[in-house]
Amino acid sequence: MFSQLKQKIKSIVSTIILMVLIITGMVVLPNNSALADTNCACVTSEAQPQNGQKTRSSGNFSTQGCTSTVSWILPPNVTLGIYRDVSGGKDKFVYDINNGVRTPNSNLRNLYAGNPRGANSPFQVCALNVD
Repeated sequence: MFSQLKQKIKSIVSTIILMVLIITGMVVLPNNSALADTNCACVTSEAQPQNGQKTRSSGNFSTQGCTSTVSWILPPNVTLGIYRDVSGGKDKFVYDINNGVRTPNSNLRNLYAGNPRGANSPFQVCALNVD
């Protein structure tokens, strides 16, 4: 039984290390990889709002077609908001997130990261499929 537990822990640690390498861009998965299917969406965020923007720190991304729950991956000690870009209207706040937070999938297009706190340089924000 101890051997099985040890193997399970080793597998979990390996997966976490691989995910960190993927998020930091040190490893790129081929499109046919089984782990690539766990990614819902990823976007690069600036450490502060973009020039001329009050909130927005990234380009748009979508969580349409992802699982009903997503887990957000971003650097430790960084928090930010997820907003929906409303063309011709006032953008809508969707979630406040930090690393590891799980949220229901809003299943929306035109989402973006905004108001990052705790970052000193650009970073990746990823939503991973959970269920």
